[in-house]
Amino acid sequence: MTKLTIGSLFSGVGGLEHALLGEGFELSYVADPDKFCAAVMEHVYPGVKNLGSVTTVESEKIPYTDIIMGGTSCQNFSYQGDKTGLRGKKSKLFYEFAGIIQDKQPKYAIWENVFGASTHADFQIIKQIFEDIGYEIDYDIFDSSIYSPTIQQRRRIILLATNKKHDKALLNRSVPSVELDEEMQGIKARLVGVSKSHREEHIDVRYNPGVANTLVTGWGCSGMSTANYILENGILRDPTVNECEALMTWDKDHTKYGIFNGKKVEISDKQRYKMCGNGVVSKMIPHILSNLK
Repeated sequence: MTKLTIGSLFSGVGGLEHALLGEGFELSYVADPDKFCAAVMEHVYPGVKNLGSVTTVESEKIPYTDIIMGGTSCQNFSYQGDKTGLRGKKSKLFYEFAGIIQDKQPKYAIWENVFGASTHADFQIIKQIFEDIGYEIDYDIFDSSIYSPTIQQRRRIILLATNKKHDKALLNRSVPSVELDEEMQGIKARLVGVSKSHREEHIDVRYNPGVANTLVTGWGCSGMSTANYILENGILRDPTVNECEALMTWDKDHTKYGIFNGKKVEISDKQRYKMCGNGVVSKMIPHILSNLK
């Protein structure tokens, strides 16, 4: 059986494609300029070329792949961001993503982003761009706590674009039967999700035992309004990096090491928490994209 080749843009540490590989998919290249993410990817996928920033790579030097996928920068779509959408410094990089797809014309393009992107007015522009460059789209919002074996509630838009030269593919919306493994059951038994509101008209704190809030990029994958804590011996503590990796359904120590100048180096917890907060829950992706062929 011939595998579908993947080109990964805005790769981070490979959450979007990681669980697909070996299941009929093959990774051709990645592209991320962040030195820590690039180092992790070189360790996890030795021999796979990193093209660096999409703003500098020349399209003609990018090999053709059956699929181009990427989670473009979300900061200007996020509810925690400035909501400037495609006008924002980070999220306007979507145009680079679309330009590469237009030039390479893969069979499929897959775009992932925060829930806020789907409710922003600029989402109409995004849909029209895919139509204009020759693609039919299907999209939906998926919660990782429903579509993968994690207790983390992480709602993300997944958009699947099929080249009009091919039969249109649809996302798989059927709810899979998922079972939490022993590690996740242990985390669930001890985890407390905390949500905080600082608005003057609505100041409160809410506790949700056994349900993890969306991981973000701060220490312990916590932020100003949401956090997750582990209750251990009667004391609340931050989740470890490995616990955050588990909540992302990544392999243990997926982000622990990177290759810098040819040498294997241990990555700091600060950077690893950031990678988790910026990442994609891997194990929901194979089910959602199971109609690709």
